[in-house]
Amino acid sequence: MLAAAGGGIRRVVFSGRVARSCQCGLATRVRQPSGRSRLGVGTVAAAAFAAAAQVALDAPCRASEAQAGSSLTSILQEVAARLEAIEQTLSPPDSDDGAETIVNWSATHSVETMKLHQPESIAELEALVASAHASGRKLRVLGSAISPNGIGFSSDEMVTLSLCDRVLSVDPERAQVTVEAGARVHQVVEALREHELTLQNYASIAEQQIGGFISVGAHGTGARLPTVDDTVVRMKLITPSRGTIELSRTQEPELFALAKVGLGALGVVCEVTLQCVPAHELLEHTFVRTRDWVKEHHRQTLQENKHVRYMWVPYTDTVVIVTNNPISDQATPSVATFSN
Repeated sequence: MLAAAGGGIRRVVFSGRVARSCQCGLATRVRQPSGRSRLGVGTVAAAAFAAAAQVALDAPCRASEAQAGSSLTSILQEVAARLEAIEQTLSPPDSDDGAETIVNWSATHSVETMKLHQPESIAELEALVASAHASGRKLRVLGSAISPNGIGFSSDEMVTLSLCDRVLSVDPERAQVTVEAGARVHQVVEALREHELTLQNYASIAEQQIGGFISVGAHGTGARLPTVDDTVVRMKLITPSRGTIELSRTQEPELFALAKVGLGALGVVCEVTLQCVPAHELLEHTFVRTRDWVKEHHRQTLQENKHVRYMWVPYTDTVVIVTNNPISDQATPSVATFSN
């Protein structure tokens, strides 16, 4: 860590920064009829924000700018303790009737679904979709349950691709990677590392399944970066009536455009090919400002930084700002701008 006025500067590698970031390690526990326990639905990392807000509400004076360094450390320590307590409340008990209780990451929505399917292969997934279609059963596909709403939940049958998570191939010449839709962002990033490639854009949570990641039009932290669905080269979709179809800009382009951000409504995304970019180092600068400062400098901040994150500490005037820029001759002036 290099000392800097108003915050800290450190080097991070874009191909691993998010993958190595702290994950809270909480998960909705799913009980299978066979008695096996799997942690396939996703972690509840967003619960950290709720815990942080409560800590700040309990003692807002600790989050003042004058005490920002020690305050944030204290808040994070208390957040960790609260998350341990949250973990105990998010693992539902075994159900005698085969129903599964699913809770989203931030613990704001839950559902008791009739049955949660976890196919272990694409062939098994295709058979499940065909069977549901033939019998008229409703089937809702679920990603990592990260969305703060309940859009992926259903009281009817649900299916998660958490076990269909293979990285199928990496094409270094075209800078493309093909994965099963259940592969998580951190898995893909790690597979790309040895080829000196990375994803163009991803968020601060690395547990998203790629299928859900593109289906909701996920975005990262840069005003000039495209949403993730724009990096999709081609994809395979398991549909009720047509079976498995392959889509791209040249193969049924209109349906391709719709299915990329289809929210699971057009079928189950089972395979995705993504366009990657060369791995590169970023310079990360973290500092604290007021809300008025953020409003005044917002446009300038977006223009001068490739990645920008704002984290407001609830019930205070404190905003933690994190910028990331490629390490180059332009990086130092950008940091100097915000060190006043």
